Amino acid sequence: MIDKYRSASELKTSARACQVALSFNGNFPHVFWKGYVAKANGKPRSANPYHDVRNTKGHPTFSRGYRNTWDLGWEWAERDGQ
Repeated sequence: MIDKYRSASELKTSARACQVALSFNGNFPHVFWKGYVAKANGKPRSANPYHDVRNTKGHPTFSRGYRNTWDLGWEWAERDGQ
């Protein structure tokens, strides 16, 4: 849940972080933003809600993309000093 910050204007978001978020397709900009806001709200990296799901043969599924994108948002917030 995004509770403390609701928009990029409420954060000291770098222009580059916004460009990175908008470069993704589909739901990934939202996932990036959730990671960014989680770090800004003081949550640890382990709070990532996207888990590494494997298929029946043990291969990674598309869920890894969500996990990595959330982590990327978290890292950008750290770079921006959030």
